[in-house]
Amino acid sequence: MSASLAELSLSVAAADGMEDLARPLLAMLQVATGLESTCLTSIDPEAGVQQGQFTLNQGSMQILKG
Repeated sequence: MSASLAELSLSVAAADGMEDLARPLLAMLQVATGLESTCLTSIDPEAGVQQGQFTLNQGSMQILKG
């Protein structure tokens, strides 16, 4: 098992809530994609709204939550 997948597995087992699950996943996505920022969003198609629930920013680009 790769180190990042093992770390994610430990995080999931110890998670107390959604944020504890989202942060390690966003960090893993940053490593896999090389992107400065990753964001977990919710989408309400009826209202036509996308809202950032959790963000992880590394570098100069800053995506805000909300």
